[in-house]
Amino acid sequence: MAKKFWDSEKFVGEVEKGGGKTYKISAVEKHGRKYVAVSEWKFDEKAGVEKPIGGQAYPVEAIDDVCAMLQSGKSEFSISA
Repeated sequence: MAKKFWDSEKFVGEVEKGGGKTYKISAVEKHGRKYVAVSEWKFDEKAGVEKPIGGQAYPVEAIDDVCAMLQSGKSEFSISA
């Protein structure tokens, strides 16, 4: 079995991206630092399983700023949700 990268990981939820891809969000910790990790997964038809294809981890201290910038980016498109 492969060694896990994170010291601890708690799955929070997932969001459908489309095209067989999803974003999975987790609260993670490494060497005492806390992050929110967003990883992109794609369903592998041949293997019949989901596989990670990329991701980003944000320090907990930066989450409010990151969310605000994402909302600002969204507002540039005048989309309500």
